[in-house]
Amino acid sequence: MDPLDFLTQEELLRFFHCKKTEMSCIEQPHTFLNQLRDHNLVPEDLYKKVMRTRSKLQREKSFYRVLDWLETERPHFIKLFWNCVFKDHILLLYPVIRQLKSNLLDGSFRFAEDLPEKEATSEECREEEKKKTEVKKSEEKRGKKRSESTEEEEEEEEEAGPSTQSTPSKRKKLQKLSYSSPISKGVKEDIWTWPLYKKVLPVTCGNKEGSLYRDKLAKGEKCILAEGRWFTPSAFEEFGGKKSSKNWKMSIRCQDTPCRN
Repeated sequence: MDPLDFLTQEELLRFFHCKKTEMSCIEQPHTFLNQLRDHNLVPEDLYKKVMRTRSKLQREKSFYRVLDWLETERPHFIKLFWNCVFKDHILLLYPVIRQLKSNLLDGSFRFAEDLPEKEATSEECREEEKKKTEVKKSEEKRGKKRSESTEEEEEEEEEAGPSTQSTPSKRKKLQKLSYSSPISKGVKEDIWTWPLYKKVLPVTCGNKEGSLYRDKLAKGEKCILAEGRWFTPSAFEEFGGKKSSKNWKMSIRCQDTPCRN
């Protein structure tokens, strides 16, 4: 009769849990791992990782990861594991395994029954995680409020213009914005740096006038509002009769200055 039959599944697993570190310190674990692999007790990727490792420290870490995976993912095969590693050729190669077999069968393993319950995280870590969660929620809440405020402003701008459904207050937003050039006539300067036009630029193309919203341009959206409609720069160029130019940064102007000097 198999001596392991006198031990419960829980006892075999508890013993395994306490002896993972000892087994991971085996100097040459290749034959040991081959035995586990032959019985489908080790995943192929973890097996190969241990086999490729040259550093002793890294090999021990990788081997321990294999044993940890076995305990977590295949606990119902723990008896098969002990039967595999208690074979004569394994016992002959690894004195550590011989000693483990003696401890298991003579009952000295029972000291493990006094182990405390396993804690996933310490109390200090739980408190720290709680604080991080609260801070994250607070930041998300503030970000949501800012996003909602921006969306409301954009919706009002998009709905502005001549429409049978527009209210007088919304039509009022379509009124032409009045700008004055912040630089002297004839002086060249990059219009994108003008403080006055940080958000919106008054633009023209041909005989068409509109307002270019810089945040929408940066997002690649329709960014020019003209005659109650939204246009991409290329579409506004066509709308202004400059389609043949195929260079909206030159044909679309702000205060008679091309969007690109």
